[in-house]
Amino acid sequence: MGCGASAEASSPPLKSPSSSRKEEPTPPPQVVASKQSDDQELLVEENLDRPKAKPVLAPISSRKAEETPKAAEPEKAEEPEEDEDDEPDIDPSKVLNLDGLTPNFSSEYFEDHDVAKFESINLMNNKLVGLPNEIQRFSNALVLNLGMNVLTNLTSAIGYLTQLVILDISDNKLQDLPPALGNLTKLKKLLAFKNELITLPATVGRLASLKELNVFNNKLRSLPAEINQLVNLEEFNVASNLLTSLPAIDELRRVQKFKVWWNKLQQLPSLEGLHDVEEVAVQDNKLTEFPQFSDGANHPKIQDINVSNNQISQLPLSFGTLTTLVNFDIAKNQLSYLPDCFGAMVHLKKIVLNANKLSALPSSLFRIAGLHMLDISKNQFSELPDEIADMGSLRVLMIQENQITTLSQRFGSITTLERLNVQKNPFDKDDDTTTQALAKLKTSVKVKFFS
Repeated sequence: MGCGASAEASSPPLKSPSSSRKEEPTPPPQVVASKQSDDQELLVEENLDRPKAKPVLAPISSRKAEETPKAAEPEKAEEPEEDEDDEPDIDPSKVLNLDGLTPNFSSEYFEDHDVAKFESINLMNNKLVGLPNEIQRFSNALVLNLGMNVLTNLTSAIGYLTQLVILDISDNKLQDLPPALGNLTKLKKLLAFKNELITLPATVGRLASLKELNVFNNKLRSLPAEINQLVNLEEFNVASNLLTSLPAIDELRRVQKFKVWWNKLQQLPSLEGLHDVEEVAVQDNKLTEFPQFSDGANHPKIQDINVSNNQISQLPLSFGTLTTLVNFDIAKNQLSYLPDCFGAMVHLKKIVLNANKLSALPSSLFRIAGLHMLDISKNQFSELPDEIADMGSLRVLMIQENQITTLSQRFGSITTLERLNVQKNPFDKDDDTTTQALAKLKTSVKVKFFS
């Protein structure tokens, strides 16, 4: 194998007709927390060479998005990363903050207040079931936060707020979105995570300025083909849904974060068009093939690939050309062989291979000078190559739950390790070299797990 609730106002004019929502069988309950490998507590690395998330601007950031990479136990939720260039510069006198203050928000509010001047409106956490059609009077709104309510529908009057740059409707009970949403052509962020969405309107394709689409943790079974028209999209997050397939995404050339984990995907469309992609998170699906990339030269920014907990049995020819890769996780798949193509992947710092069917490692892997973490636990190794002892940057080594009986003297001389797990291996207690190597490691490694 090679490598390389109130009555709605009349909708703003839209050419595309509204498609009625089909009756769907009740999907299984959605869980916000997600699953990762059984040894997650042992696999935590220091996010080496990864940029830190930028702070989120209020009012959108007054709470945390419940987006969690899957874990055996609930992990701290991710916050949407904010691009400061996308945040509108709003005068404090034009900010209306009604967070938790107006549970009876209705049309009467607009009779008593002049709202046209406000550019940022925060109505989160008010137990709102519906919105009055008069919401269209927020005609100069750039930011509208409706998160953490109990909205079951979104009035078509939202389509009149054509100046909106950020719309947060997350953490509600929405099952669909109005076609009028497509009128918001200046919208850059659509945050609709943690709802009960079954579908998205085809008019979402008209959101030509959209940079972030976050519909994490809904009940989506399909996506409209018009998604491919979002040519300015930078973050594509449809994780934790019920998707069995994705439409073509070859026009999403600016996407940096591609997150489709925890769905029911059996295959992916080609990722060859994602030239700016930095992170590919497709774990916890039913994929049998590795994502299709073009030559690594067409993906010069890619740093993270997570394809764990799928059914992948081999790596494709294009893998070895992804030379900018920093973190690679292919745990819990069906690999029995790794091609000898890691030599050019000089930026790799973390490789997670646990819970596959591997019994050997390619020699090129040991030439990755900056590798900090290697997890080969829960495989079929009966011995470890001496070359591991020469990996001067290795700090975390997980070899538990294999069939290793002996260790060489060189293995005991490793001095760089800070974390080591050798549990549940049938070490030969009568082999002096193995006993001495383990004894040395017990004194030199800061965090260790011995059987």
